[in-house]
Amino acid sequence: MRIPDYLQKTLTAIARQFKYRPVLSTVVVVSVPLTWSLLFGDSGIYRRIDLEIENRKLRDAITLEIKRQDSLKVVIRKLKSDKRYLEEVARSRYGMVKPGETLYKIQVEEED
Repeated sequence: MRIPDYLQKTLTAIARQFKYRPVLSTVVVVSVPLTWSLLFGDSGIYRRIDLEIENRKLRDAITLEIKRQDSLKVVIRKLKSDKRYLEEVARSRYGMVKPGETLYKIQVEEED
């Protein structure tokens, strides 16, 4: 992972201030990039939080689609086995009529 230029300059300035304290300067020079990586890196905390949120949204979407699929399976089963339901769907959705029947459509005027 490459350290941004502004951060590198800051680290260099800190290192100059601590040139007589090698242990402290080493701790600072090592801990700043490490902290940066832990927070903002590809495996950082913020990335993990974003992935958890995305994971939760995808799980919710999958659950919703499974429920939708189950309801469609029920409709398919009813269409295959229940002739009254099949007739109801054919009449309401597709406007089908039995032979010899006359279909009357009543138009209701809308009141403004």
